[in-house]
Amino acid sequence: MAYDYDRMDAATITKLKETGHVMPLCGNNRIGDCVATPKPKKQQGRGENQLEVTVKFTQRIRINGWHPTPLNKLIGVHWATASKRKKSDRQVISQVECERRLRWASGHRRVKLTIFLEPRQRAADPDAYWKSLLDALVHSKLLIDDSRTHCTLGGVEFCRAKEAATVIELEDMQPQG
Repeated sequence: MAYDYDRMDAATITKLKETGHVMPLCGNNRIGDCVATPKPKKQQGRGENQLEVTVKFTQRIRINGWHPTPLNKLIGVHWATASKRKKSDRQVISQVECERRLRWASGHRRVKLTIFLEPRQRAADPDAYWKSLLDALVHSKLLIDDSRTHCTLGGVEFCRAKEAATVIELEDMQPQG
């Protein structure tokens, strides 16, 4: 369960802390010293096990009124049109990174994506949003690289809301041991 401290009053926050609920999302979109140990997973097509990791730091970025450009709007159009759309996404992520003084990547990160759709808006394929978003995160130094050695995709979740929004969660991962 994820809580958003920015929308809670002080009494509710105190009550959550006293009952032992760990708050994965907190003010200024950051968490420190949050520990989680996911089970090792087989990487598809590689036959290798991923390392067990510990989550050390999480940043949550909410951008209202924006979705990353889906892949079907980048393929099948003139190269300059695709370039403009990707540049627009890079500018949005760079502006948010500058305004909120987000922490640059220093190692492996897991990226989770939540897309808030307006009522009656259709969702694209879950994997359609990654291309432009990962390139924008790398350009803004929020990811070192979008390869599997520096980035793990945490999944895409779709929710309904009154207005469009995108939430990006960046979790710093460190190998255990």
